[in-house]
Amino acid sequence: MRKISTCKDIDLQKDQFNVLVDVLSNINSKEDMTLCLESFLTKSEKAVLSQRLNIMRMLSKHFSYQEIRELISASPSTVATAQRCLEEGGVELKNILLSYRYKSKEIESRNDESNGFVSPRNPGSIRF
Repeated sequence: MRKISTCKDIDLQKDQFNVLVDVLSNINSKEDMTLCLESFLTKSEKAVLSQRLNIMRMLSKHFSYQEIRELISASPSTVATAQRCLEEGGVELKNILLSYRYKSKEIESRNDESNGFVSPRNPGSIRF
């Protein structure tokens, strides 16, 4: 993601982030959250955030770097960045990620449990 270098006011940045957190935390439905994120984020930002979250979930489930790279085609630097984010989030973030279960119609209707994923090109489809 690009860095916003024009805003040097740290207090303003914190205030803007708090507004974002407040808006997102007040969303009560998946549909409203989807609408919000689709409106706020570019296609590239959605892809980066989704992939980072998926890598952090996989790391919290003790997948190796190599398994992650093979399953979702992530670069070593992307996996390392997600690892740093996971470490900075501490135990609380790991618990949040461990408690989450992906609910996909694709996965729910799939009978083949042997390989652990629906599509290596579909990061959200990794079963945990």
